Amino acid sequence: MEIAEIAFEWNTPANRAALEAKREGLWEGLASALGDKVVRHGHSNPNHLSPNCLSISIREEEGGSLLARMPDMAASSGPKTEAVIRATGASVREAKGAIRLSLGKHTTAEELEAAVRQFRDAVVECGSAPTTTAR
Repeated sequence: MEIAEIAFEWNTPANRAALEAKREGLWEGLASALGDKVVRHGHSNPNHLSPNCLSISIREEEGGSLLARMPDMAASSGPKTEAVIRATGASVREAKGAIRLSLGKHTTAEELEAAVRQFRDAVVECGSAPTTTAR
């Protein structure tokens, strides 16, 4: 099967909804675990976002430094991520902390919970405790 055929096959309303639910669940978990330390980037209407990506910043932390503490995380950070976040109107400081998280159709609830724990632990390890604790 060609890549375009695979992409077309996966891009159905039901599959997009499943990815959106995972993305929103990840955001809710991060917001619960990190409180006001985490900032979400992107359109204010989640329906206008890519269903498989979540862009965040951790206040007062550089994205690359956090990701270095989480080697198993499927995420990116760096100049290109920062440029995209800056283009949305975020501050330079928020853009420096920008992290783009990727989800897939095979991403499990357990993996999302593990990601939230890894972020919480990395933020604590960096010396900036979250304002709330995970459930």
